[in-house]
Amino acid sequence: MKEIDEFLEFLMKNESDERISISKKMKFGYRNYYVNFYIDDEPEDKSKNQSQGYATLRAYRIQDSIDIVIDNRNKCIELTYDSGASNIIVEDEELINKWNDILEEYISKDISNKAKGAIEKALSDCYHKDLHRQYQMKKILPDDESI
Repeated sequence: MKEIDEFLEFLMKNESDERISISKKMKFGYRNYYVNFYIDDEPEDKSKNQSQGYATLRAYRIQDSIDIVIDNRNKCIELTYDSGASNIIVEDEELINKWNDILEEYISKDISNKAKGAIEKALSDCYHKDLHRQYQMKKILPDDESI
């Protein structure tokens, strides 16, 4: 379906926009890709955002989203909108294969740094920093090295 293909291309060209999220999940042994566009609404407290000098997605209320799921188990693309009340199912194997390749390449690029960043953020966000310190020391002084 041309409209979904063009919309996905548009979202991929603008993937750095914080309203767009791209992810992959394994379900029942199949890869499923999720492309979400979060529809932001005007912030409730404009003065707070103006005083910060910038606006982030967190400063805005999310009122809805358009979700596109590449479902490889059922060989379809599902477009959900209107707070999940409406959806469109497209069964187009050529389109599914095209976007499987594009999204897999996008998600796989720089995966090592993404994993490292997620682990680091999780450990550093903890109130008690003991595990974070231990993990940092383990990277500096591996177990097989003596001091």
